[in-house]
Amino acid sequence: MFAGTALCIAVMMTSAFGPNRPEMPGLSELLQVTVEPHVVNITKDKNNLLQNRLTLRIQNIGDSPLYHGKTLWTTNAIMTYITFDYCHNSSCLTCDDRECLLAANGWNIKYEIHVPMYSSWHIRDAGFSSPHPAWIVSPENTNFDILGPKGAKESSVAFDFFNIITLLPPGETNMYVRFHGFPYDETRTYEDANFKIPFVKK
Repeated sequence: MFAGTALCIAVMMTSAFGPNRPEMPGLSELLQVTVEPHVVNITKDKNNLLQNRLTLRIQNIGDSPLYHGKTLWTTNAIMTYITFDYCHNSSCLTCDDRECLLAANGWNIKYEIHVPMYSSWHIRDAGFSSPHPAWIVSPENTNFDILGPKGAKESSVAFDFFNIITLLPPGETNMYVRFHGFPYDETRTYEDANFKIPFVKK
């Protein structure tokens, strides 16, 4: 009797959480993360500082919204962490220490949502939680889908980083974007995903 009951429970659990449950893809498969333009202009004359602007675009390339739940997600853990390479050589965007010319210091990079009136996301400075200049972007807590399906207006979001000034030598450098805490549905969360996006200083 007990063995039969246990078998019945096992079958029910397999039905609820096993093969019939939709498989959860990774964010690295669903998201396309790009930076435009692919070039940052170097300042060669300190009396004529060249300001650059980079646009980070995050796009859902999947056929479904990013969030698959039936009720609005409630987690406060959703975070997209963004930063660059900082140092004094050609592999970095710019520097961020006391030896860095104030105008070209990474701490002076500014940021904004690319098209604020149509966005259901927000962006903020990472503040003292980061030893280097960094930013955190997250969906508003009324943004049900987080990102809509491929082709929908809500399938992408973009952020501008401007007042970027660099005096470093030419070379390739990177933006880093890490996605953390994104819910798949009411009970499951996507694994963290990390993107490294190269671009050039010249």
